[in-house]
Amino acid sequence: MLSTDLKQAIRWLRKSPGFTLVAVATLGAGIGLNTAIFSVVHGVLLAPLSFPDEQRIVSISTRSLETGRETPRMTGGDLEDVRKQAGSFEALSRYYGGEMGVQVNGRAEFTGVSFVEDGFYRVFGTAPVAGHAPAEGQVAVSESFALRNFGRAGDALGRTVSVEGKSYEIAAVMPFTYQFPRKSNLWLTMPSRPENLNRTAYNYRVAAKLKPDVSVDQARADLSAIGARLAASYPENRKKTFTTAPMRDQLVGPVRTMLLVLMGAVALVLLIACANVANLLLARATTRVREMAVRAALGAGRGRIIRQLLTESLVLGLLGGLAGCALAYLGTDTMLRLAPENLPRLNEVRVDTTTLVFATLISMVSAVLFSLAPAWQASRVDLNEALKRSGGRGVGNRGSHRLRGALASAEIALAFVLALGAGLLMKSFLGLTSADLGFRPDGVLVMYAHVPANEEAEYKRATGTFEKILRDVSVLPGVKSASAAMGMPAGQYGSNGSYAVEGKHVFAPGAKLPEAGFRLASPGYFSTLGIPLLRGRDFSERDQYSAPLVAIISQALARETFPNEDPLGKRMKCGLDRDEWMTVVGVVGDIRSDSPAAKLAPEIYMAFQQHPYFANELQVAIRTSIAPASLTEAVRSTVARTNPGIAMKFTTLSDMVSESISAPRFRTFLVGIFAALALLLAMAGIHGVMSYAVAQRTPELGLRMALGAPVSSVAGLVLGKALMLAGAGIAVGLALSLASGKVMQSLLVGVKPADAFTYAAAVVGVILAVLTATAVPVWRATRIDPVVALRDE
Repeated sequence: MLSTDLKQAIRWLRKSPGFTLVAVATLGAGIGLNTAIFSVVHGVLLAPLSFPDEQRIVSISTRSLETGRETPRMTGGDLEDVRKQAGSFEALSRYYGGEMGVQVNGRAEFTGVSFVEDGFYRVFGTAPVAGHAPAEGQVAVSESFALRNFGRAGDALGRTVSVEGKSYEIAAVMPFTYQFPRKSNLWLTMPSRPENLNRTAYNYRVAAKLKPDVSVDQARADLSAIGARLAASYPENRKKTFTTAPMRDQLVGPVRTMLLVLMGAVALVLLIACANVANLLLARATTRVREMAVRAALGAGRGRIIRQLLTESLVLGLLGGLAGCALAYLGTDTMLRLAPENLPRLNEVRVDTTTLVFATLISMVSAVLFSLAPAWQASRVDLNEALKRSGGRGVGNRGSHRLRGALASAEIALAFVLALGAGLLMKSFLGLTSADLGFRPDGVLVMYAHVPANEEAEYKRATGTFEKILRDVSVLPGVKSASAAMGMPAGQYGSNGSYAVEGKHVFAPGAKLPEAGFRLASPGYFSTLGIPLLRGRDFSERDQYSAPLVAIISQALARETFPNEDPLGKRMKCGLDRDEWMTVVGVVGDIRSDSPAAKLAPEIYMAFQQHPYFANELQVAIRTSIAPASLTEAVRSTVARTNPGIAMKFTTLSDMVSESISAPRFRTFLVGIFAALALLLAMAGIHGVMSYAVAQRTPELGLRMALGAPVSSVAGLVLGKALMLAGAGIAVGLALSLASGKVMQSLLVGVKPADAFTYAAAVVGVILAVLTATAVPVWRATRIDPVVALRDE
C-alpha cells in the first residue's frame, strides 16, 4: 500500500515540474540554512570536548560577593589554598599565556604559548602522539608546530625551542585535536607553586578534573566553604569566594546567546518556508478536488485520500531535505569563513552524521507541518458536491480561503520579527562603526614585536632595542612617525588593576581601591595615534628607568579621581611592577581601548623605559603617508637586519578595530540574510494568495466592473485584502518581537530592543514588501474584461 502511495506521489510531482521545483527550492533553502547553522551550534555548543572524561573537566573562578560577577581567574595565594584544601579534584593546574615570540631552528616566530603545571596533562588526559608528558622545564609542542619546524612529529623530540631567552627541551608532541588553550602551539611546564602569591592580582586561569564520584554541585559547595574560611583569615578575601563550572560552559558561554538567536532566526525562516509550501499545496488541492471525488466514487475512503496527500508531502519534504543537505555543505563552509576568529571550537564544526540526521528530522517535521493544512482541507470538502461541479478554476470554499489568508499572515508575522531583529542589529552595528574611538585608526601599520628577555639586564636592554627600532623605522620613506605601546587599542597584552593616589588611598590588604587600565607608551605615542594631549606634557627621552617615575592619565580618570583639582603634579602608584610613586605629568583624551563597544574607562599610561619587565613585548604603531600594509616588508627587513632574534607579525590598526567588532558584524550579516530571505518568501506567499483570490473572484470583479465600478474600486478591494492580511501579521509580529526583547538586549550596543524608529522602519518595510508583492495581482484585477469574465462563468 505504501509503495503504491509513493509511486502515485512521485507520478503526481513529475506531472507538475514547476510546482515541484518551487516547493523543493523553498524547502531546500529553509532546511539548508537550518542544517548549516545547526552544524555550527552542534560543533560549538553541543558536542563534547575532545578530551577523555570531558564531563569531569571544570574551570575554577572567583566570584564577587558584592556583585555576583564571576572572574575566570584566581590569585596565586587563593590558588595555593584551594589546592591544599579542596577534596573534590583529582588533578588541578593553573595556566596562562598567549601569543609571544619564540626562537626555533635559528629563526623567530609568533605563536601561542601556554605556561602550565605538570597536573595540566592529568586534567585533560590526552596522550601525546610522540614522547611523554613534559616535566618541569620541558615543553610540549603541537603536531602542526612539529611538522612545520622539524618535518615529522618524532623528529621534534629532544630538540630545543627558546622562550623568553631560555632554551627548553621538547618532550612531547600533542595531536592536532588537542587545542587548549585555544591557538596554543607550545605548553611550557612551570613549577606548581605560583611565583606571585598575593591575593589581589588575578593572574591565573585554573583547570581541574573532578574525582569520579564528585558532582559539579558538590565541588561548588567545597569551594564555597574554602572561600568562607579564607574570608575569615585574610582581609583581601572578605568580599569574594570561589565557584566552578564545566569547562565547556566557560569556553562557549560568551557565544551561546548569539548562536541560539541565529538558530531561532533560521527556524523562523523554515516555518515561513513551510507556510509557503502549505499555501502552494492548498492552491493545488483546490484544482484536485474533482480528482479526489472521483477516487472516492471508485471506493477510496477519506482516510486513504488524506494518506495519499501526506505521502506526497513526505516526498516533497525528503526532496527538500536532499536539496537542503547540499546547501548545508556550502552554507557551513561560508559561515566558517565569515565567523569571527575568536569563536571557540571552530575547528570542530563540520557537516557530520549528527548534522545529517538533524536534516532528515527537520525534513520530516517540515513535511508534517506543511501537509496539515491540505489534509485538513481535504477532510472538510464535500466530495459529492465536487462531482457535480466542473470548471477550470477548481473548487474552493470559505474555509480554504481563510486558511490560506491565515498562513500568509503568519508568514508576514515571522518575517516582521526577523526584519525587526535585523534592523536592531544593523542599527547597533552601524553605531559601532561610527563610534568616536578617541584615536585615528586609519593609516597606521602595527608591528607586534617580542624581544627575548629572562633577566633584569635583558629586560632593560630590550627597552633600548625598541628605542633603536623606533629610530630606524621613523626614517623609512612613507613613515610619518613611529611609537610603541603595551596595550594598543583593540589589541592585546594590556593590563589593569588597582591604583592609589597619595593622600586619598592606601595600598593595604582589603582596601577598596579604584581600578584603571594600565598601558605603557613611548614618547610620541599619543600624536601617532591621534589621541589629544589635553594638559601637561608627553613622555620624553628623559623618562628613563633611573629617572623619577611619571604617568599620564586619561580624562575619565582625571574626572573620577580629581574632580575639583588639578591632577598635574599629583602622585599615584599601581600594582604593575614597581611599588613607587609616579608623578602625573599629563592628561590625554579618553579612548575606547578594547573595541568600539567599550566604555570610556580610566587609563594610566606609563613610560615604557621605566617598566622594562612589561616592555619586552610591545606593539609598534607606524603612521604612514602611503598604504600601511605596503610598508610591511620594508619594516620587517629593517628590524631583522640588526635584530634577527626578534619575532614580528604585522597588521593595521584599522584591521584591529574591524576584528574587534567581528562578532556583531557576523550576526548582523547572517540575520540580515535570513530576514531578506524571509521577506522574499512572505512576498511570494502574499503574491500567491492574492493571485489566487483574484482568479477565484474574477466573475465577481467582472460583474462589478460591468455595473460601473471604477478601476480604482477594484484595485482597492484587492489592496484592502492584502493590507488586512499584512495588518494581522504585523500585529502578531509586534507581540512576538516585544516578547523576545530580553533575548535581543544582550546582543545590542547603544540600542534598546524597543527602539521606536526601528519598529516604525520594520512596519513600513513590511507594508512596502506586501504592496510590491500585490502589484501584479492588482494589475491583473484591473485588466479584467467584464464580458470575458461573465461569459467564462
